[in-house]
Amino acid sequence: MWSAHHVWMNVAFVLLGAVMIIGSPLIYQEFNEGDPLKVWIARFAFSAQLLAGVGAVFVGLNPENEHPLMHVVGAGLAIAVGTLGVFLLGLSLPLPGRLRRFMIFCMPVALLAIALYALHEYLGFGPGGMERLAACPEVIWLISFGFYLSRSHYDNNSAHRALESVHATRPSRGVAPKPDP
Repeated sequence: MWSAHHVWMNVAFVLLGAVMIIGSPLIYQEFNEGDPLKVWIARFAFSAQLLAGVGAVFVGLNPENEHPLMHVVGAGLAIAVGTLGVFLLGLSLPLPGRLRRFMIFCMPVALLAIALYALHEYLGFGPGGMERLAACPEVIWLISFGFYLSRSHYDNNSAHRALESVHATRPSRGVAPKPDP
């Protein structure tokens, strides 16, 4: 039932979790918003991402065949809390349309997949397929968000710039960028 190479998947879960734990506070410091409600939502969302990282590490350290209950607790943190966090990030961050639309489409699908998985309704995907349908959108969105942040910083010749200032200073296509004072 388990792959002979399951150790590598467990290592990947631990690494993913470590990156999420380290990345959440680092990316939060990029957040620059004046609206108190959005600040509260972003704090909750970044905290959820940190908890999801802890859950991913927990999943990697507690394989399902050895510690099924501990694995389920870790997976719940990694998938359910992480997906909710991504959904809230999408609501609170100033994002371009494509990234926001991806989040608006995928996160409710992932949340529904989590609920169906919990109810043992797999819709022909099987338990593993439904679990991947619940987990993969979060990871894809986080990778896309990371590329977006990297590109925003590259466009502004900066290694550290607040998200809000990225949108304010980004020139439209065909217009030469203004030099920073």
